[in-house]
Amino acid sequence: MDSGIQASEKIFPPVLLYHKVTSVPELGITRTTSAGFRRQMQFLLEKGYKLHSLSGLADISEEASDEPNSSIKHIGLTFDDAYSSVYKNAFDVLSEFGFSATVFVPVNYIGRRNDWDPGRFMMKFDHMGKGELKEWISAGNEVGCHSASHQHLSLVSKMDRYSEIEGAGRRLEDLTGSKVNWFAPPFGWYDRHVLDTVQEAGYYGTAILRKRKTTVCPPELTLLERRTVYLADSFSMLQAKIDSGSSLYNIEQIRLGLIQAGSWGTVAVQALKQQKEKLYKSG
Repeated sequence: MDSGIQASEKIFPPVLLYHKVTSVPELGITRTTSAGFRRQMQFLLEKGYKLHSLSGLADISEEASDEPNSSIKHIGLTFDDAYSSVYKNAFDVLSEFGFSATVFVPVNYIGRRNDWDPGRFMMKFDHMGKGELKEWISAGNEVGCHSASHQHLSLVSKMDRYSEIEGAGRRLEDLTGSKVNWFAPPFGWYDRHVLDTVQEAGYYGTAILRKRKTTVCPPELTLLERRTVYLADSFSMLQAKIDSGSSLYNIEQIRLGLIQAGSWGTVAVQALKQQKEKLYKSG
């Protein structure tokens, strides 16, 4: 799978990460209310920000470097898991404000519920279907691959890892008729084996949560950090995620690290589930 763009050493602007956009209450904090999302997009617009899909950001960052005095501040916008709520509650807002985004799709769950989520007491939510994904792309947005089955990819076999990364990307391209340039590992978890497989599969880049100093990225692959937006985030917290000059920037980075560290409980449950399934198949 050959990405349509060339990797480089350019420094990317900040990238925001959302999950669900819904006012339906649940136990988790990785959602933004429909009204809250609109207010945040309006806030960013008024602050002079222009939001782009990741491939759009890769292109615009070069153009912006040629216009150092431009008043427009370019940042990236992504959604993990491709929930239907993003199509229902964010799609029109993005079109209205002239923004674009990349949605990362767990390919086996297109048009299905998020049964991959191990939370026993968590509500289940629908993922975008084929028609919604095609309409998303037609409006100038982008799809990226979020694996096939939303598994912890460091715990699967080499063959399964290729299926989850390379195979899922090809299936998504065939389904949507659109080039898939970006991969986002489930739960933000990755190691060198995952990155090598992403690079060998021909992706332009990998969108993660936080870089790991102990994991070396292949030189041909772009490794892009993102800053997650949570339910209770205020405008000042949103600003601190993308503006290193904000007085709250360092505090927000620590806060994001603590929240993400707490999310490893979900990863641990998923890992145990995978190990049980592996033992069951081998037995």
